[in-house]
Amino acid sequence: MFLLHCNSPLFLKEKPDMDTPVFDFDQLECLKSAGKENLDPGRTAEFKNEVTRLECLNSCNEDGFTLLQIAAAKNDLEMARALIELGANVNAHGNTHGWAPLLLSCHCGHFDMAKLLIDDGADVTIRESLHGATILHSLTQFSKREHCEEIFDIALSAGLDINVPMKNGATPLHTTFAAWDYSQGVATELLLEYGGDPTRQVQEWDGFLNFTTAMAHATQQLDVELLHRMLAASEALVAISGLSAQRQLSDAKAQALSALFRRTRVYCMSVGGKGYEQKLETIISLLADDQARSVMIERRRVNKKQPTDPFLTMCTFRGSGFLVEAFLRVFPNTVIDDPSWNLPRLFLHVAIERRDIEAVRAFIRQGADILTKDGGGRNALHFAAHYFPKALPELVQALEHLPSEKRQSKSMTHILEEQCNSGLTVFAQLLVEGYDDERKLAESLRVKYSLKHDYKMHREGSWVTFAGYLISLAAADGLVPIEHIQYLLYLDPLPEYSTTPAGKTLLATAIEGFSGSRDSYDLACHQITRMLLNRYPTFDDIFAIADDKDRSVLHIAAYWSNKTALQMIKDHAERHFPNKALPWNAVATGNTVIDHALLGIKEKSLLKLDEVVNKVATRSTRKASLACYVFLRENGALHNWELEGTLVAARLIMYPPDFERIGLFMRLASQRLGLGPPDVDFDKCVEVGTTASLDARLIRVPVVDLIWKHDNFILRFYSVRISSLAVEGFRQFHDWIKKRMTDIEPRCYESLGLPAGLWPFMTLDYNQPMPYAKETVRWSRGGRVWTEDERDGLKEQFSSLWDVFFGEIEEEFISRFEMA
Repeated sequence: MFLLHCNSPLFLKEKPDMDTPVFDFDQLECLKSAGKENLDPGRTAEFKNEVTRLECLNSCNEDGFTLLQIAAAKNDLEMARALIELGANVNAHGNTHGWAPLLLSCHCGHFDMAKLLIDDGADVTIRESLHGATILHSLTQFSKREHCEEIFDIALSAGLDINVPMKNGATPLHTTFAAWDYSQGVATELLLEYGGDPTRQVQEWDGFLNFTTAMAHATQQLDVELLHRMLAASEALVAISGLSAQRQLSDAKAQALSALFRRTRVYCMSVGGKGYEQKLETIISLLADDQARSVMIERRRVNKKQPTDPFLTMCTFRGSGFLVEAFLRVFPNTVIDDPSWNLPRLFLHVAIERRDIEAVRAFIRQGADILTKDGGGRNALHFAAHYFPKALPELVQALEHLPSEKRQSKSMTHILEEQCNSGLTVFAQLLVEGYDDERKLAESLRVKYSLKHDYKMHREGSWVTFAGYLISLAAADGLVPIEHIQYLLYLDPLPEYSTTPAGKTLLATAIEGFSGSRDSYDLACHQITRMLLNRYPTFDDIFAIADDKDRSVLHIAAYWSNKTALQMIKDHAERHFPNKALPWNAVATGNTVIDHALLGIKEKSLLKLDEVVNKVATRSTRKASLACYVFLRENGALHNWELEGTLVAARLIMYPPDFERIGLFMRLASQRLGLGPPDVDFDKCVEVGTTASLDARLIRVPVVDLIWKHDNFILRFYSVRISSLAVEGFRQFHDWIKKRMTDIEPRCYESLGLPAGLWPFMTLDYNQPMPYAKETVRWSRGGRVWTEDERDGLKEQFSSLWDVFFGEIEEEFISRFEMA
């Protein structure tokens, strides 16, 4: 009785016609008392009288069914005869989508009811209006062969086409597979025998059908016998209809194989049972002919000059290794690769990408060339190292067993060390893409074939060492496990410290990047920094020029606000080189270490992403930058405009210098005056004078001055370039000193945030405005507080000692100058 409620709009896409008047059939006592059972034959006359009295013969219930439709669905022959005797219309379908009593009786498999209706004039060719089904679409509902055959004969005799399509294109042959087949194959047998076309395609069935042709159904069910019958029927149709039928058959074969190649091994085992492999191979041999291949090539729109088998391509790309094996067993002469085809990827490469070991083995047995490269310069070994490391040992073993000419006369070491276009070898690819198991595999290959663990990766006309590349991935992006770096750094020989032609070092590579601004020592970049300091511990290695901008690791760490790296480097240097000063104020491209900290704040502005995310990220970056700046300040780092210090006194040595005497003076004065260690730089020469008179030239002249620098007063020795004419040279030097004291040094005071009248040496704590960050940082220097009187006292003592050492020499020089 479920069918009686399926006319509800809840079950339908379209509302049926509502022209028939609705009547409540519960008013019929005979029908109501019968319920779901058939009408009591003893109450037939009473039933007829009730129908006549209530005038409901051609009415329908609220579900849209007439009394005759209800009788047909219930297979109530007594009730149907009574209604027909009363004159009921045998083709009336009430308020339904054309579900006439005959269609209902056939759909329910009620042969006697269908025969009664047909004998009383029911239209055999009638079709329901929603889907367009006929009685032929219900043949499978008849359980007896003779019933099925008689309904089939009646339908064809009435003029129904054996391939009459429903609105979606489904023929009676389609519907024999769309529901339970009570005829046990008789309906299918009759349809195929008398012209049913197994190549007809159905457009759609609301997702109910999982095939488009009957041939595709037989193929997916691995029903070899049924497929043979369908192919025979199709060939008979081709003989009658010619090329159009042949084209349709080729389309159906291609579509059927395409559907089959989407199936898994488990599915094929389920439907095929024991011997499913033989059934699979038989079906492939029946369907994969040249015409079907042509259809597939046309549909895929591939280059016909590259004759890769379309069916093999399909099952390879879908990762169906068992289908690849079956296909190659059926067609053992299939060419699977040819260098002249110039394919972007080979079948073997695709199988490796899909991690399909069955397909990989099948292609190797078929003679696939493991060394053929794709457009990226990768052979099958590179693909396996990237996508499917578990297959790599089998590929290597297969290569080992090949004769030399099959390996292009190359040794296994040579093959494994070949670089793809990205510069990666097989060993490198395993470390870049893998984890613990891949690292163990890489080590086994390295040991067995003596592979290089560090080499120059040639990329875009330049090179970088593999160790440098791997550290950049691990430190900046976190793409490589830290264990890989530890493994690489403890191999012998130690990887090259310089990683590029410009001299970029491993330590610089680990330090740079946004991740270093976070202060957790567990971060990969900080763990790698610690490893590198342990493995490359010398002072010269650590503080060598680290990139093409002449920066050291201190500059790079400051730029990226990597305070953790700065602290680690400082601790390492103090522990291993206690007598060496760290180059906090080394200059690179005109900027000191702390200048780079400001450059980092200025240049590392984050892109405008999500407003909230960007705000949090910017706040975090600024916080790290401020902490890094304070750290540098408290360790004596100065800006480039602070390197000259605050001038207290200066002496220009115009006469021939006695360097031994000058050195003795600086040591003695520093001790007596309680100054910091003297700063002696024989190479430094400040370009004070830019021009000279005609009779003069520019010369280097030594200078000793007393300055305040960071946390103490110190003596400094350097040179200036001025005119060789004494008067002109003195004037140039005087103007330079004046500019220092009126222009350069005030800038220094302003940068420190000092109020007017407060000199840098008069305080230990500074509230310094931070350029580009719109923040004020508080930092403290070492040493002690000095007063202006103490500064003046130092100036007087400096002058007195200078006169003791050089007074007579200067007087003699002045006398000669005046005489001249």
